[in-house]
Amino acid sequence: MKELTPHQVIRINRHLQNMFEKDLCEIVFRAHYFLGIDRQVAIECFAHNHGIQLEIDITFEALKKMEYRYRDQHARYQVRKKIVQDLSCKIKAA
Repeated sequence: MKELTPHQVIRINRHLQNMFEKDLCEIVFRAHYFLGIDRQVAIECFAHNHGIQLEIDITFEALKKMEYRYRDQHARYQVRKKIVQDLSCKIKAA
C-alpha cells in the first residue's frame, strides 16, 4: 500500500474542511432563507445532526465565523461575477 506524502495529507484535509464548510453553509442558508429559522438555531441543529458536541468538539463561535466567512466570500464572488457579466455585455454591445 502506498503511503501519502505530508503534502497529500494536507490537501486531503483541506478538501474535507472545504466540503464541511460548504455543507454547513448550504444547510444554514436553506434553513434561514427558506424556512425562516434563525442562523444560530440552524448552526446548532447542524452540529447536533452531525454528532458535533458544541464547546467540546468545536465552539459555536468557530462554526458561526466559518459560516459567516463562507457566506461573505460567496457574496463577494457573486458581485464579481455580476460585474464581469455586465462588462461582457457592454463590450459585446460596443
